[in-house]
Amino acid sequence: RSPVNNCPCIVEPTRLLLNPEPSGIAWVGQFKVSNPFLHDLTFSVKTDVPKNVILTPKSGLIPPLSFSVLQVRMTNCTTVEPARLLVTVANVPLVKQGSAMIQLVCHPLSLPLPATPLDQPKDIEGVAPVNRWKWLLMPIMAIIAAFSVLPLDRQFTIVWMAFFLGALAQLIRSR
Repeated sequence: RSPVNNCPCIVEPTRLLLNPEPSGIAWVGQFKVSNPFLHDLTFSVKTDVPKNVILTPKSGLIPPLSFSVLQVRMTNCTTVEPARLLVTVANVPLVKQGSAMIQLVCHPLSLPLPATPLDQPKDIEGVAPVNRWKWLLMPIMAIIAAFSVLPLDRQFTIVWMAFFLGALAQLIRSR
């Protein structure tokens, strides 16, 4: 929370975290430009990706010892080139002018896709039926590997494996 670059104001935050809006179409956020002076400040905001970023308002006047909250809406977020905002502020009576940079960060990076009928059904634990086999086979393979290395009686190993595979088959049938 300090003046950024040569800006005669306080712009916060300098790294703006945008969150998905409820409709799932874009990311939204807001930032604050504060005027610590006894004179009006004029401001304007520009972005390096104008086709993806909508600012409200883009310019205006901040009364003395006050602040303005600006809204940001972004329709396409990537990590390759994060969007930035340039806030330019002028204090005409004091002949002060400057700018501050705000980096826009989207969280989460990709919006969830709307559900379609082609989506795989989820079972009780939230694992798709196809993926359930992966989760069941991994521990089976680990246990088989452990028992093949341990110096156990052969009959004990065979009985134990038969019991384990029977329990596993019952678990799969019950789902």
